[in-house]
Amino acid sequence: MASAGDQRGRDDVDDKPNKTVKVTSSEDYSSEGFDAPEDGPSIPGGIRPYEIVNESRERLLFRLARACLDIFNSLNGVESEPRKIVKVNVQCVPGAPRVAGLMYYITFIGHIRLCGSATFRGKILKMVDGFLDVKFCDMVLEEESGTSQEAGTSQV
Repeated sequence: MASAGDQRGRDDVDDKPNKTVKVTSSEDYSSEGFDAPEDGPSIPGGIRPYEIVNESRERLLFRLARACLDIFNSLNGVESEPRKIVKVNVQCVPGAPRVAGLMYYITFIGHIRLCGSATFRGKILKMVDGFLDVKFCDMVLEEESGTSQEAGTSQV
């Protein structure tokens, strides 16, 4: 019988084509969506990398990062703005029209007024009707622990 790692040929038991099985570590999925396999799953609901391939995507990602920082700023009484998008993963969220959309997991560098630059992680749902629902925005500390800023919503 073929093993999970076999990618070609036929199974010696029933002579059917072997299926490729990709094993993904549990670390990829325990990272809250911020670390995903490079080639990502192509199944509905799978988390995969989202590349910045044009200006339109870049503008969208900066708009999403700004929405995350708006929540962070209001909860912490600071002024900050996004400066550089570092990494983005995306997940399709199926459902009724009001809740369907794309979940973005954005790692970005922001500038906090009077403090300097910091790395942030934001999780934000962009619904099909354009409504944005910020799930959280963390400032990543050097010890890799964040100060979670809980959910907020905005219509953009």
